[in-house]
Amino acid sequence: MASIKGEFLHIVCLISSYTFFSFSSHALTDTLTPEETLTNNQTLVSAGRIFELGFFGDDFSGNYYIGIWFKADKNKVVWVGNREIPISDSSGILQIRSGNLVFMDRRQVPWLLNSGNVATAINTTATLLDSGNFVLKEEYTGTVLWQSFDNPTDTYLPGMKLGWSALNTNQPSFHLFVSWVSPQSPARGLFTLTMDRINFTKIQVWRGDKVRMDIGFWDGHNLRFIFDNSTSGNDYNFSHHSTADEAYFNFRGNKNYDIVWFVMASTGKLDQ
Repeated sequence: MASIKGEFLHIVCLISSYTFFSFSSHALTDTLTPEETLTNNQTLVSAGRIFELGFFGDDFSGNYYIGIWFKADKNKVVWVGNREIPISDSSGILQIRSGNLVFMDRRQVPWLLNSGNVATAINTTATLLDSGNFVLKEEYTGTVLWQSFDNPTDTYLPGMKLGWSALNTNQPSFHLFVSWVSPQSPARGLFTLTMDRINFTKIQVWRGDKVRMDIGFWDGHNLRFIFDNSTSGNDYNFSHHSTADEAYFNFRGNKNYDIVWFVMASTGKLDQ
């Protein structure tokens, strides 16, 4: 494993710059209701104007995606909703139908954004929060039916889980982060940031050919990154949770910083 260390992973202090994208421009509110349709030239903006949700285009392939990015830096996309089902042109729309988030293009073929957890209620709304979480909830009770934090792409934001949830149910969920195929294309890439599925105290990076490397472990008090010999605590603070029902890592940023995040980069690096 030491022979691939330099190529495979470094812990670096880097804010990645994603370029060559086309973005939506006209902002609505922070919430999508059943009476509204979000089109390619419209966005949702979180209440504190931290995050923005809309369609963005990959100018290399011509595909369009539903994404969330920083309002102040549109080149930093933190979540992609349809990376496996890109829209072929700029005709995309997003709306709520029968309680579900549905997107389509000019062919009018509907796809569920929340396909992994179909809504059981009809009266729903979808809100983009200042945490970067896009939440579909029942309008009257406030019950969360689906959220983007449970369906991450390559970016690990404060409040997200890395690991297992609902272990005692028939549908346990495993949260991991998969790199983009390249800095210009959000399609599924080669590298995955994951919790070890057997030893829940370890964090690993997997490569597409199943080569894996431990990059950090929980020492009982802190998360220790192996290759830089450091612990969380300066810029961020990790926590480890393990019960009969769930086992996961999450983190929060230091109060001196507006926000800290990690990216599973297309090169195999874990960028902070």
